[in-house]
Amino acid sequence: MKTRGIALLFLLLILAAVLSGCGKLLPPGPEKVAADWYEALGAFDTARMYQLTHPEQRETLQRTLDNPITSLLNLTGLAGATYFDMQYEVVAKDGDMAMVHVTGKASTKLGSITDVDETIELRRYDGHWYVWDIGSGW
Repeated sequence: MKTRGIALLFLLLILAAVLSGCGKLLPPGPEKVAADWYEALGAFDTARMYQLTHPEQRETLQRTLDNPITSLLNLTGLAGATYFDMQYEVVAKDGDMAMVHVTGKASTKLGSITDVDETIELRRYDGHWYVWDIGSGW
């Protein structure tokens, strides 16, 4: 009887370990993807921005990154910002589309601080969420 109880406890521990790890196997939700996008934008990590952008929008992103003004900002080290006090809230979600309202603050490389208050659209593609459009446009 004691052996059966220990075996049952052991199986419950294994089940708990497996179930706690299952959440890590799921792709990130819209809020996490939005947060990752702002982190990449702040660091001006164009490769990460490209990964987080919906495949159908990557050409648009690339055109923006190739813009002479964007290139100049990058070359002078002025591209990017430090985002802080950020909040991400899904305000609409319907199947393969989600709208995430983003608020917080951004500190530019020149030291000015601005409020962030925009809603970005994300779309699901191949089981993963991607940024489709940001509130301030591309």
